[in-house]
Amino acid sequence: MTRVIWRLAARLGALLLFFFFLFLISLPNLIDIENFRPQLLQLLRANIAGQVEIGRIGLSFSRGPGIRINRVKIVDRTGKQQVAVDEAIVNFSLGALFQRRLQIAGLVLV
Repeated sequence: MTRVIWRLAARLGALLLFFFFLFLISLPNLIDIENFRPQLLQLLRANIAGQVEIGRIGLSFSRGPGIRINRVKIVDRTGKQQVAVDEAIVNFSLGALFQRRLQIAGLVLV
């Protein structure tokens, strides 16, 4: 009897684990980060002296939770290009996210 219960528990655990990983894989398609574009642009423009242009925004899980921004371009007030990046990946601290804080853990410019 206990052997049957252990088998059932193992199968249920494997099924739950499968659905958890399936959820993680599909999460970037379920959450549309593009809705946060106005807030992100407002934050960047308020903290950077110049013009900021960004391309597509999406979720990234390459080095932990984060966002991926394509085609980042920063031009200063004189019109001189300061930064041009094909892709920027901003990773956040997972522990800080659990504490409802946003802390940057890493920045990768490609």
